[in-house]
Amino acid sequence: MTFLTGFWELCIETVSSCNRTCPTCMRNSYPDREAVAQRFGKQNRMPEELFRKIIDDAVNMGFSGSVNMQHFNEPFQDPRIAKLAAYAKDKGVFSSVYMHSNGDLITKRKAASVDGILDKITIALYDETGGQPMDPVKAANRRFELESWFSQTRLQWTTAIHLVTHFSPYANLKEGIAENRGKPCTREVQLRMILDWRGEMLLCCEDIAGVWNLGNVADHTVAELWNSDKHQTILETLSEAGGREAYSFCRSCPRTGTWD
Repeated sequence: MTFLTGFWELCIETVSSCNRTCPTCMRNSYPDREAVAQRFGKQNRMPEELFRKIIDDAVNMGFSGSVNMQHFNEPFQDPRIAKLAAYAKDKGVFSSVYMHSNGDLITKRKAASVDGILDKITIALYDETGGQPMDPVKAANRRFELESWFSQTRLQWTTAIHLVTHFSPYANLKEGIAENRGKPCTREVQLRMILDWRGEMLLCCEDIAGVWNLGNVADHTVAELWNSDKHQTILETLSEAGGREAYSFCRSCPRTGTWD
């Protein structure tokens, strides 16, 4: 069974940690703390050989979309990030190699190490409390500083609060769930293939703990994971109106999951 021919974006989390503890982020709002415990304390890194395998697998399956060097983590906590990004960039087949970052750890030296390797960095200008927009004056100053350090990599900016998730502490989740429960989910689960630092495939941006058990890229190719009967059945079910009812995790999701 192959419901979709492919995904648009490959997200690779090369390190487990983040320097921030934003309350609105899934890292910190997820209620099962034991399930996400490995994301805190000791820094866990994806083995370089596993990262290279992922990139090689993607090339071999004909993937030509974008590679995002980040997901639930802060990528600049990985001292290898420039080297790993260069491995992907040097393949010359991906539409872009980029990342999202909170920008805290970007120094002039680190900027130089990735300038021209990364096509784009989307930087979230949040204040120190996390998840809330930074003071406009402070944000303007930081933006000016960061832009002065890059001549080839394009910078984009996020100034809004974090997206609402299953467990957002300051949102009306019941309203969002009620509004979207009957809708199909054809964006989040079908747009991206997400691999965490362990190599585990995650279903979507809500699946921080890997509760769907979709397999590990250390044991399968990228194509095998994406096209597995289990994964394709989930995608097919969620593509239908009312499909969320089949899965308790999706029944309680407040996100639209569609393009409208």
